[in-house]
Parts: sequence; C-alpha cells; structure tokens
Amino acid sequence: MANPVENLKVLSIFHYIVGALYGLYFAFTGVMTGLMGYLTTMNPGMTAGAPAPTAEAQKTIMLVMGITGGVIALLALIYAALTIWSGICIARRRNRYFSLVMASVNLLAFPFGTALGIFAFILLRKEETVWWYAQAGQVPQGQESQVTGQQ
Repeated sequence: MANPVENLKVLSIFHYIVGALYGLYFAFTGVMTGLMGYLTTMNPGMTAGAPAPTAEAQKTIMLVMGITGGVIALLALIYAALTIWSGICIARRRNRYFSLVMASVNLLAFPFGTALGIFAFILLRKEETVWWYAQAGQVPQGQESQVTGQQ
C-alpha cells in the first residue's frame, strides 16, 4: 500500500505547479485580450475595407477590451492563488473540504487541472488520508514514517 504522507506531498507539489502554470497562462491571455483591443482600434488597416472607427468608437472598444482582459487576468490570478493555497493546505493537512472544492474546480481546467482534480478526489477521500487530516498537529513534522511504520 502506498504511503499516504508521500502521496499528500506529491499532491501538494502538483497543486503548486498547476496553479503557477494556469496563473501564467490565463494572465497572459488577459494581457493579450487587452492588447488586441488596443491594436484593433489603433490600426485601421486591420479591418480591411471597413471604414476607420471614430475616436469615440476607438475609446469604447479599448475600454471594453481592456476591462475584459483585466477581468480575465484577475480571475486567473485568483484561481491560481486558490490552487496554490489548496496545495499549502494539503501540505499542512488542513482544510480538506476546501481542497475537495478546489479539486472540483480544477476538473474544469483541462488537461492538467482535470488530472489534478481526479488525483485529489481519489486521495483526499481515502480513509488513511482522512485519518492524517484528523491527526494534523498531533504528529511532529518529519515523524510520519515512524507512526505509519513505513520507511
């Protein structure tokens, strides 16, 4: 049988990695959305054959695209921060239900988040893992192998 403490360490590390990857990816997407709005309004040649937008239309398009890009970037950073926080909670064996909720949210982020969410659901619902969360704070850090009898 696999050591649940080692599995929890691996799961927390995966949370850090996936949180960082998706945070960077979606933040980049948000920045690119804002940049596309700017470039679209500032370069009339991009709309071949269409009349150049008026100054008021340019301001409106830039504002809408800028707000959209900002919202995407903000949501990405929140998602990444919550995923990383879930990894911290797993490493400390605290807030198991929060980590289960984040596992369900991660299922929507294909492909890495889906794999992470499935792994988290499987591991966090095992009886051994529930026991380790119940014992959190009672076993000194680094002494887990002595309690489980595994090396």
